[in-house]
Amino acid sequence: MVVFRSLEVRPAERPQRVQVRVKLAFGDKDAQADEVGTDTTRNRIEAAARAAAACLDTLLPDNSIALEGAQIIDAFDRKFVLVAVHGLGGREAQLLTGTCEIRESAERSAVLAVLDATNRWVDARR
Repeated sequence: MVVFRSLEVRPAERPQRVQVRVKLAFGDKDAQADEVGTDTTRNRIEAAARAAAACLDTLLPDNSIALEGAQIIDAFDRKFVLVAVHGLGGREAQLLTGTCEIRESAERSAVLAVLDATNRWVDARR
């Protein structure tokens, strides 16, 4: 199982941009990825999800993860981040979806939603 280590969101060098740094671990391997996005809620969650997907790509050299998209949805009087990623292993591609309720931050929920989408798929390929 891929484990969340940390998330850092800070202003980027360009105005109205943020840099999102995600750190994940898988077994004894760690990975870190940075993504830059405009300072809007939607772009911040997409940057966090892209960074998580990039970490997964590093941690899983025999497979590839590609982000399809991330968005905030309202359901059951709560807000969630919904992500869709493509898991590519061998010749097969599979659309994987994940969700996470927004509690601490939308960016953190985006990373956790990517892990929700991919951890079952990753475990099946071990």
